Amino acid sequence: MNTLYILNSPKNLSSCLDHITKDDGLLLIEDAVIVACDAINVENQNLMVLEEDLSARGITNSHSQWRNINFENFVKQTLSYQKSLSWL
Repeated sequence: MNTLYILNSPKNLSSCLDHITKDDGLLLIEDAVIVACDAINVENQNLMVLEEDLSARGITNSHSQWRNINFENFVKQTLSYQKSLSWL
């Protein structure tokens, strides 16, 4: 079963990554978008960051590892996974 993990706090990244498999997705929202400033070591290739939250914090996504998505694509992503899990 593939899962979309939605992370809103950078302090929880490590514990979240412990549960993600290569078939899962990771979406950074709210304050977690600062993680997109760095590359992370994961096998997963479906790493996303919410554009609106990047803009609100004056951050640009500097790593090609992360794919910027907007709110519309956020909804599409939640529908494309078997389940979504907010990692708080």
